[in-house]
Amino acid sequence: MRNIPVAIGVLQDAQGKILLTQRFSPESPSVHLKWQLPGGEINKDETPSSACVREFLEETGCTVEVVSKEASIIVHPYGGKQYTLYGFKVRLISGTINVSLDVETNDAKWFDHDEWKKLKTLDDTREMIEFCLK
Repeated sequence: MRNIPVAIGVLQDAQGKILLTQRFSPESPSVHLKWQLPGGEINKDETPSSACVREFLEETGCTVEVVSKEASIIVHPYGGKQYTLYGFKVRLISGTINVSLDVETNDAKWFDHDEWKKLKTLDDTREMIEFCLK
């Protein structure tokens, strides 16, 4: 089974709301328009934390820094592949949300705990948020 390493970030605002992005993948109905944490595949020349920072900028237009001492890791099989998710708590350095920069992102919004618990999300999104905020 092919392993795909993925880095994702959990960003909270001053009120404790979490930033989630809405995936735009009409060719994949099982994930299309579901909410997820900003992130994506780790390139061969990247560390998981540097990939998290890069993906955050690509998907949201915001520059972040990783504040987690280590990654929260979840291994998730899907569609004949194995995804290894590296999750990090991040802090906003600069920028404002601009999803028009990324063709895979339909929207981005801040959600409080009660709101994001009720959303249609990608598998492991809720679990990764909980792991990263411990």
